[in-house]
Amino acid sequence: MKRVTIAILFFSIALQAYTQTEAKQDSARKWRVGAFVNNGFEVEISYEPEFIFSGGIKADYNIFRRFAIQTGIEYFRRKYNMEYVPSSPTNMQITDFSYFTFRDTYNYIELPLSIKFYILKKNNKIQPYFATGLINQFAFYNSNDIYYDTNKVYLYDRQYKGMLYYLNWVFAGGIDIRCNDRLFVDIGYVAKNDFYGFYYIGIATGVKYAF
Repeated sequence: MKRVTIAILFFSIALQAYTQTEAKQDSARKWRVGAFVNNGFEVEISYEPEFIFSGGIKADYNIFRRFAIQTGIEYFRRKYNMEYVPSSPTNMQITDFSYFTFRDTYNYIELPLSIKFYILKKNNKIQPYFATGLINQFAFYNSNDIYYDTNKVYLYDRQYKGMLYYLNWVFAGGIDIRCNDRLFVDIGYVAKNDFYGFYYIGIATGVKYAF
């Protein structure tokens, strides 16, 4: 019995020392950097995009025990294809067409800056978090609007190209799953709005490396 007690005592001491070592290593590793992809949908708009793709690089920098600054760069693509029939031409101040179609493509470069809060200690295997902050949006758009008369006969089209910049908000949450002392899997959600006031909700997954 005495030997069992001594063995348990030595095991407890070794486990505590290992846990403290892991905690020190976590505090010493300030950065977690990795790649991610994001799939989602828009809400509170009258149509859905035909194609959405999002992906990029995230970087977390530890500033306090449970706080980190999160930044990175994201490529975000939207493509729309829609027919629109105005209920009354006078409402749009245009009287020379009955309906039109538009094919719009938006290529975004987004630069977020957020504060990330870890709910549990960072040396846990499962690390839930939430983050909120601002996002810089650079949108490069290519729009082609085609106008028709009442018999669906082509009248004319208009093409637009350009770049827009806006500063909007972003909110995220999820969990970091520790695979080993340096490798993490990040699974979470992200919610943000764009310069048109549309709201986007998506599921983000990625892999990060700590150093």
